[in-house]
Amino acid sequence: MTGVARIILVVSLAVLLGWPSGSLAQGLSGSIGNLAVDSDAPIHIESDSLEIDEPKSIATFIGSVRASQDNMRLTADRLKIEYRGAEAGSPTKLRNIIASGGVVMRVDDQVAKGNRAHYNLASNTVTLSGGVVLSQGTNVLRGESIVVDLVTGKANMVSASQRQGERVRGVFTPNRN
Repeated sequence: MTGVARIILVVSLAVLLGWPSGSLAQGLSGSIGNLAVDSDAPIHIESDSLEIDEPKSIATFIGSVRASQDNMRLTADRLKIEYRGAEAGSPTKLRNIIASGGVVMRVDDQVAKGNRAHYNLASNTVTLSGGVVLSQGTNVLRGESIVVDLVTGKANMVSASQRQGERVRGVFTPNRN
């Protein structure tokens, strides 16, 4: 798997930060490409404040949000978690996880940046949007948004507007090993 393909998967992993659900939990175990992911590691979340709206089933971490699990890191202005309330004895079901405002996701030397990241558990997709930059070392991929289908592994990156001369851009340095 190429570095760019791995970083696309990192986008989804970093947004999730170990909040597994259904088949996704299986994808968080083991490794993806060369990335070792310990889904049993503790999840740490820090923010200036936390708002919980129980009637709407929304928890929002606000202000300088930092979330981590093992070697994965996520920073953003806000992290909103939408869920379905659990019945007695059953786990809470997550619906959406949305990071917004200066979203930066890191795993080792791989970095994904954008203005908004949205993990939709119903469709098993992750969307990173708003001036997306994916990088690993000297390899860089830029576009307006990228959508990753976690079931098929397919990703689609698009530019802001082809009419304005914007295009998806990449710089790739060959590995000479």
